[in-house]
Amino acid sequence: MRFKFSLGTLAGAQTLAFLASLLTLQQSIFFVPANAANSILTEKKGQLPFTYIPYMSDVHTETVSAEAVQLAEQLKLTDSLIELTKLRKARSADRNSLSRDELDRYRDLKEDVVEAIEQTRMEVDFAEAELTREIAVHEEFLASYIAERNHRVNLSNAWGYRTNGVLWAVAEGLTIPTYARPRYSISSGIVGIVAGLAPSAFSLYALRQDAGGRFERKPHPNMLSKIFNYQVTPELEYPDSVWKWLNSQAPIGPKVTRLAYLIDWWQRDGNIRYFSPKPTHHQLDLLTATVQDELTIQLVSDRLSMLRTVDAMIVGMNRPLLELMMVVRGTKSMSAPTQ
Repeated sequence: MRFKFSLGTLAGAQTLAFLASLLTLQQSIFFVPANAANSILTEKKGQLPFTYIPYMSDVHTETVSAEAVQLAEQLKLTDSLIELTKLRKARSADRNSLSRDELDRYRDLKEDVVEAIEQTRMEVDFAEAELTREIAVHEEFLASYIAERNHRVNLSNAWGYRTNGVLWAVAEGLTIPTYARPRYSISSGIVGIVAGLAPSAFSLYALRQDAGGRFERKPHPNMLSKIFNYQVTPELEYPDSVWKWLNSQAPIGPKVTRLAYLIDWWQRDGNIRYFSPKPTHHQLDLLTATVQDELTIQLVSDRLSMLRTVDAMIVGMNRPLLELMMVVRGTKSMSAPTQ
Protein backbone atom coordinates (compact mmCIF):
# COMPACT_ATOMS: atom_id res chain seq x y z
CA MET A 1 0.00 0.00 0.00
CA ARG A 2 2.85 2.35 0.79
CA PHE A 3 4.38 1.73 -2.63
CA LYS A 4 1.07 2.42 -4.38
CA PHE A 5 0.62 5.69 -2.47
CA SER A 6 4.09 6.89 -3.49
CA LEU A 7 3.45 5.96 -7.11
CA GLY A 8 0.15 7.83 -7.10
CA THR A 9 1.78 10.86 -5.51
CA LEU A 10 4.53 10.82 -8.15
CA ALA A 11 1.99 10.53 -10.97
CA GLY A 12 -0.02 13.40 -9.51
CA ALA A 13 3.07 15.59 -9.26
CA GLN A 14 4.02 14.82 -12.85
CA THR A 15 0.49 15.62 -13.96
CA LEU A 16 0.53 18.97 -12.17
CA ALA A 17 3.94 19.81 -13.62
CA PHE A 18 2.74 18.92 -17.11
CA LEU A 19 -0.40 21.01 -16.63
CA ALA A 20 1.64 23.98 -15.41
CA SER A 21 3.95 23.78 -18.42
CA LEU A 22 1.00 23.75 -20.81
CA LEU A 23 -0.57 26.75 -19.09
CA THR A 24 2.74 28.61 -19.34
CA LEU A 25 2.90 27.77 -23.04
CA GLN A 26 -0.63 29.08 -23.55
CA GLN A 27 0.17 32.34 -21.78
CA SER A 28 3.32 32.83 -23.84
CA ILE A 29 1.38 32.24 -27.04
CA PHE A 30 -1.35 34.66 -26.08
CA PHE A 31 0.56 37.51 -24.47
CA VAL A 32 3.74 37.76 -26.56
CA PRO A 33 3.23 40.30 -29.37
CA ALA A 34 2.77 38.72 -32.77
CA ASN A 35 5.11 41.17 -34.49
CA ALA A 36 7.96 43.32 -33.35
CA ALA A 37 6.56 45.95 -35.71
CA ASN A 38 3.61 46.42 -33.35
CA SER A 39 5.84 48.56 -31.16
CA ILE A 40 5.72 51.40 -33.70
CA LEU A 41 1.95 51.32 -34.17
CA THR A 42 -0.01 54.26 -32.81
CA GLU A 43 -3.28 54.00 -30.93
CA LYS A 44 -5.62 56.86 -31.86
CA LYS A 45 -9.05 57.83 -30.62
CA GLY A 46 -10.99 58.41 -33.81
CA GLN A 47 -11.66 56.00 -36.65
CA LEU A 48 -13.74 58.18 -38.95
CA PRO A 49 -14.13 58.21 -42.73
CA PHE A 50 -12.03 60.76 -44.57
CA THR A 51 -13.66 64.20 -44.79
CA TYR A 52 -12.90 65.84 -48.11
CA ILE A 53 -12.54 69.57 -48.62
CA PRO A 54 -15.90 70.62 -50.12
CA TYR A 55 -15.98 71.27 -53.86
CA MET A 56 -17.32 74.57 -55.18
CA SER A 57 -17.59 73.65 -58.85
CA ASP A 58 -21.06 73.80 -60.38
CA VAL A 59 -21.60 73.12 -64.06
CA HIS A 60 -25.02 74.80 -64.03
CA THR A 61 -23.96 78.32 -62.99
CA GLU A 62 -23.22 81.08 -65.50
CA THR A 63 -19.92 82.09 -63.93
CA VAL A 64 -17.02 79.95 -62.80
CA SER A 65 -16.50 78.99 -59.16
CA ALA A 66 -13.80 80.32 -56.85
CA GLU A 67 -11.93 77.04 -57.34
CA ALA A 68 -11.83 77.56 -61.10
CA VAL A 69 -10.67 81.15 -60.60
CA GLN A 70 -7.88 79.91 -58.33
CA LEU A 71 -6.78 77.26 -60.83
CA ALA A 72 -6.86 79.79 -63.69
CA GLU A 73 -4.57 82.07 -61.69
CA GLN A 74 -2.20 79.19 -60.98
CA LEU A 75 -2.09 78.33 -64.68
CA LYS A 76 -1.74 82.03 -65.60
CA LEU A 77 -4.89 81.87 -67.73
CA THR A 78 -7.01 84.50 -65.99
CA ASP A 79 -6.29 87.40 -68.36
CA SER A 80 -6.57 85.19 -71.43
CA LEU A 81 -9.93 83.78 -70.32
CA ILE A 82 -11.33 87.23 -69.50
CA GLU A 83 -10.27 88.57 -72.88
CA LEU A 84 -11.58 85.46 -74.60
CA THR A 85 -14.95 85.91 -72.88
CA LYS A 86 -15.18 89.54 -74.02
CA LEU A 87 -14.29 88.70 -77.62
CA ARG A 88 -16.78 85.84 -77.67
CA LYS A 89 -19.58 88.07 -76.39
CA ALA A 90 -18.78 90.72 -78.98
CA ARG A 91 -18.68 88.09 -81.72
CA SER A 92 -21.98 86.58 -80.56
CA ALA A 93 -23.69 90.00 -80.59
CA ASP A 94 -22.50 90.81 -84.11
CA ARG A 95 -20.34 88.42 -86.11
CA ASN A 96 -19.03 91.33 -88.18
CA SER A 97 -18.12 93.49 -85.20
CA LEU A 98 -14.62 92.02 -84.81
CA SER A 99 -11.79 93.09 -87.04
CA ARG A 100 -9.49 90.60 -88.72
CA ASP A 101 -6.85 91.20 -86.06
CA GLU A 102 -9.40 90.63 -83.30
CA LEU A 103 -10.57 87.41 -84.93
CA ASP A 104 -6.98 86.20 -85.16
CA ARG A 105 -6.48 87.17 -81.55
CA TYR A 106 -9.63 85.26 -80.59
CA ARG A 107 -8.46 82.10 -82.36
CA ASP A 108 -4.96 82.33 -80.90
CA LEU A 109 -6.28 82.86 -77.38
CA LYS A 110 -8.67 79.94 -77.71
CA GLU A 111 -5.95 77.64 -79.00
CA ASP A 112 -3.49 78.64 -76.26
CA VAL A 113 -6.05 78.23 -73.47
CA VAL A 114 -7.26 74.86 -74.76
CA GLU A 115 -3.67 73.62 -74.98
CA ALA A 116 -2.95 74.78 -71.42
CA ILE A 117 -6.09 73.12 -70.07
CA GLU A 118 -5.38 69.91 -71.96
CA GLN A 119 -1.78 69.83 -70.74
CA THR A 120 -2.94 70.30 -67.15
CA ARG A 121 -5.44 67.50 -67.56
CA MET A 122 -2.66 65.26 -68.88
CA GLU A 123 -0.48 66.25 -65.92
CA VAL A 124 -3.27 65.12 -63.62
CA ASP A 125 -3.34 61.83 -65.54
CA PHE A 126 0.45 61.59 -65.24
CA ALA A 127 0.33 61.71 -61.45
CA GLU A 128 -2.77 59.54 -61.30
CA ALA A 129 -1.15 56.85 -63.49
CA GLU A 130 1.61 56.21 -60.94
CA LEU A 131 -0.82 56.41 -58.03
CA THR A 132 -3.15 53.92 -59.73
CA ARG A 133 -0.27 51.54 -60.35
CA GLU A 134 0.89 51.72 -56.74
CA ILE A 135 -2.65 51.26 -55.44
CA ALA A 136 -3.05 48.17 -57.64
CA VAL A 137 0.25 46.72 -56.37
CA HIS A 138 -0.68 47.32 -52.74
CA GLU A 139 -4.14 45.85 -53.24
CA GLU A 140 -2.44 42.70 -54.53
CA PHE A 141 -0.11 42.70 -51.50
CA LEU A 142 -3.05 43.11 -49.16
CA ALA A 143 -5.06 40.30 -50.76
CA SER A 144 -2.03 37.99 -50.67
CA TYR A 145 -1.16 38.76 -47.04
CA ILE A 146 -4.76 38.38 -45.89
CA ALA A 147 -5.03 35.05 -47.72
CA GLU A 148 -1.80 33.87 -46.07
CA ARG A 149 -3.10 34.99 -42.66
CA ASN A 150 -6.40 33.21 -43.21
CA HIS A 151 -4.55 30.05 -44.26
CA ARG A 152 -2.59 30.08 -41.00
CA VAL A 153 -5.75 30.58 -38.97
CA ASN A 154 -7.58 27.80 -40.81
CA LEU A 155 -4.61 25.44 -40.43
CA SER A 156 -4.40 26.17 -36.71
CA ASN A 157 -8.13 25.59 -36.29
CA ALA A 158 -7.90 22.35 -38.27
CA TRP A 159 -5.15 21.02 -35.99
CA GLY A 160 -7.22 22.09 -32.99
CA TYR A 161 -10.19 20.09 -34.23
CA ARG A 162 -8.02 17.06 -35.00
CA THR A 163 -6.19 16.97 -31.69
CA ASN A 164 -9.39 17.60 -29.78
CA GLY A 165 -11.18 14.68 -31.42
CA VAL A 166 -8.29 12.22 -31.31
CA LEU A 167 -7.19 12.97 -27.75
CA TRP A 168 -10.70 12.82 -26.34
CA ALA A 169 -11.25 9.52 -28.16
CA VAL A 170 -8.08 8.14 -26.53
CA ALA A 171 -9.07 9.52 -23.12
CA GLU A 172 -12.50 7.94 -23.28
CA GLY A 173 -11.01 4.73 -24.62
CA LEU A 174 -8.79 4.51 -21.55
CA THR A 175 -11.78 5.17 -19.32
CA ILE A 176 -13.69 2.09 -20.51
CA PRO A 177 -11.52 -0.59 -18.78
CA THR A 178 -11.16 1.38 -15.52
CA TYR A 179 -13.80 -0.80 -13.84
CA ALA A 180 -11.27 -3.64 -14.03
CA ARG A 181 -8.02 -1.65 -14.11
CA PRO A 182 -8.41 1.54 -12.01
CA ARG A 183 -4.86 2.65 -12.79
CA TYR A 184 -5.97 3.48 -16.35
CA SER A 185 -7.88 6.43 -14.90
CA ILE A 186 -4.56 8.25 -14.39
CA SER A 187 -3.64 7.95 -18.06
CA SER A 188 -7.19 8.83 -19.06
CA GLY A 189 -7.09 11.97 -16.93
CA ILE A 190 -3.72 13.08 -18.32
CA VAL A 191 -4.86 12.58 -21.91
CA GLY A 192 -8.11 14.42 -21.08
CA ILE A 193 -6.13 17.39 -19.78
CA VAL A 194 -4.06 17.46 -22.96
CA ALA A 195 -7.26 17.13 -25.00
CA GLY A 196 -8.56 20.29 -23.35
CA LEU A 197 -5.36 22.32 -23.48
CA ALA A 198 -4.03 21.44 -26.94
CA PRO A 199 -7.01 22.84 -28.89
CA SER A 200 -6.94 25.91 -26.66
CA ALA A 201 -3.28 26.45 -27.54
CA PHE A 202 -4.09 26.19 -31.25
CA SER A 203 -6.98 28.64 -30.80
CA LEU A 204 -4.74 31.14 -29.02
CA TYR A 205 -2.18 30.80 -31.80
CA ALA A 206 -4.94 31.54 -34.32
CA LEU A 207 -5.84 34.69 -32.38
CA ARG A 208 -2.24 35.86 -32.64
CA GLN A 209 -2.47 35.63 -36.42
CA ASP A 210 -5.02 38.45 -36.61
CA ALA A 211 -2.32 40.92 -37.65
CA GLY A 212 -0.83 38.48 -40.16
CA GLY A 213 2.82 37.78 -40.76
CA ARG A 214 5.80 39.96 -41.59
CA PHE A 215 7.20 40.06 -45.11
CA GLU A 216 10.31 41.51 -46.70
CA ARG A 217 10.56 43.06 -50.14
CA LYS A 218 13.03 45.24 -51.98
CA PRO A 219 12.72 48.99 -51.27
CA HIS A 220 10.56 50.71 -53.87
CA PRO A 221 9.70 54.34 -52.97
CA ASN A 222 6.14 55.45 -53.68
CA MET A 223 4.22 58.67 -54.33
CA LEU A 224 4.24 59.54 -50.63
CA SER A 225 7.99 60.16 -50.84
CA LYS A 226 7.89 63.75 -52.08
CA ILE A 227 5.15 64.63 -49.60
CA PHE A 228 7.54 63.73 -46.77
CA ASN A 229 10.57 65.37 -48.41
CA TYR A 230 12.25 62.16 -49.55
CA GLN A 231 14.32 62.00 -52.71
CA VAL A 232 12.21 60.94 -55.70
CA THR A 233 12.77 59.49 -59.14
CA PRO A 234 11.17 61.00 -62.29
CA GLU A 235 8.29 58.53 -62.16
CA LEU A 236 7.42 59.72 -58.64
CA GLU A 237 7.63 63.42 -59.46
CA TYR A 238 4.47 65.52 -59.34
CA PRO A 239 3.95 67.87 -62.31
CA ASP A 240 4.21 71.54 -61.38
CA SER A 241 0.49 72.26 -61.80
CA VAL A 242 -0.46 69.31 -59.57
CA TRP A 243 2.12 70.11 -56.91
CA LYS A 244 1.06 73.76 -56.85
CA TRP A 245 -2.58 72.71 -56.49
CA LEU A 246 -1.77 70.45 -53.53
CA ASN A 247 0.25 73.19 -51.84
CA SER A 248 -2.45 75.84 -52.19
CA GLN A 249 -5.32 76.60 -49.83
CA ALA A 250 -8.84 75.89 -51.02
CA PRO A 251 -11.09 78.98 -51.35
CA ILE A 252 -13.39 77.52 -48.71
CA GLY A 253 -12.76 74.99 -45.98
CA PRO A 254 -9.71 74.59 -43.73
CA LYS A 255 -7.30 77.52 -43.57
CA VAL A 256 -4.37 75.33 -44.55
CA THR A 257 -3.07 73.97 -47.81
CA ARG A 258 -4.68 70.89 -49.27
CA LEU A 259 -1.55 68.86 -48.58
CA ALA A 260 -1.31 70.08 -44.98
CA TYR A 261 -4.95 69.11 -44.53
CA LEU A 262 -4.22 65.59 -45.79
CA ILE A 263 -1.26 65.17 -43.44
CA ASP A 264 -3.26 66.47 -40.49
CA TRP A 265 -6.05 64.03 -41.26
CA TRP A 266 -3.66 61.10 -41.51
CA GLN A 267 -2.29 61.99 -38.10
CA ARG A 268 -5.77 62.00 -36.56
CA ASP A 269 -7.26 59.02 -38.39
CA GLY A 270 -7.35 56.00 -36.09
CA ASN A 271 -7.38 53.63 -39.06
CA ILE A 272 -3.85 54.75 -40.02
CA ARG A 273 -1.66 53.41 -37.24
CA TYR A 274 1.80 53.75 -38.76
CA PHE A 275 1.53 57.55 -38.89
CA SER A 276 1.58 59.10 -35.44
CA PRO A 277 0.93 62.78 -34.59
CA LYS A 278 4.71 63.14 -34.47
CA PRO A 279 5.87 60.50 -36.96
CA THR A 280 9.29 58.98 -36.48
CA HIS A 281 11.83 58.64 -39.26
CA HIS A 282 11.34 54.87 -39.21
CA GLN A 283 7.58 55.24 -39.67
CA LEU A 284 8.12 57.49 -42.68
CA ASP A 285 10.66 55.04 -44.11
CA LEU A 286 8.04 52.29 -43.94
CA LEU A 287 5.20 54.41 -45.34
CA THR A 288 7.26 55.67 -48.28
CA ALA A 289 8.56 52.12 -48.96
CA THR A 290 12.14 53.30 -48.58
CA VAL A 291 12.41 50.39 -46.13
CA GLN A 292 10.40 47.21 -46.69
CA ASP A 293 11.85 44.72 -44.25
CA GLU A 294 8.69 44.33 -42.16
CA LEU A 295 5.64 44.59 -44.39
CA THR A 296 2.41 43.80 -42.56
CA ILE A 297 -1.29 43.91 -43.34
CA GLN A 298 -1.64 47.08 -41.26
CA LEU A 299 1.25 48.82 -43.03
CA VAL A 300 -0.07 47.98 -46.50
CA SER A 301 -3.55 49.13 -45.45
CA ASP A 302 -2.12 52.43 -44.20
CA ARG A 303 -0.24 53.02 -47.45
CA LEU A 304 -3.38 52.26 -49.44
CA SER A 305 -5.47 54.72 -47.43
CA MET A 306 -2.90 57.48 -47.85
CA LEU A 307 -2.30 56.88 -51.56
CA ARG A 308 -6.04 56.84 -52.24
CA THR A 309 -6.64 60.15 -50.49
CA VAL A 310 -3.78 61.76 -52.44
CA ASP A 311 -5.27 60.35 -55.64
CA ALA A 312 -8.72 61.69 -54.77
CA MET A 313 -7.31 65.14 -54.01
CA ILE A 314 -5.47 65.29 -57.34
CA VAL A 315 -8.39 64.00 -59.43
CA GLY A 316 -10.46 66.81 -57.91
CA MET A 317 -8.55 69.21 -60.19
CA ASN A 318 -10.65 67.97 -63.10
CA ARG A 319 -13.74 69.73 -61.76
CA PRO A 320 -12.41 73.32 -62.06
CA LEU A 321 -10.62 72.30 -65.27
CA LEU A 322 -14.01 71.45 -66.76
CA GLU A 323 -15.28 74.89 -65.77
CA LEU A 324 -12.36 76.55 -67.54
CA MET A 325 -13.09 74.53 -70.67
CA MET A 326 -16.72 75.64 -70.43
CA VAL A 327 -15.48 79.24 -70.47
CA VAL A 328 -13.63 78.49 -73.70
CA ARG A 329 -16.79 77.03 -75.23
CA GLY A 330 -18.93 79.91 -74.04
CA THR A 331 -21.19 78.03 -71.61
CA LYS A 332 -19.63 79.89 -68.67
CA SER A 333 -18.09 83.30 -68.30
CA MET A 334 -14.94 84.48 -66.58
CA SER A 335 -15.33 87.71 -64.66
CA ALA A 336 -12.47 90.03 -63.83
CA PRO A 337 -11.22 89.49 -60.27
CA THR A 338 -12.40 92.04 -57.75
CA GLN A 339 -9.74 94.31 -56.32
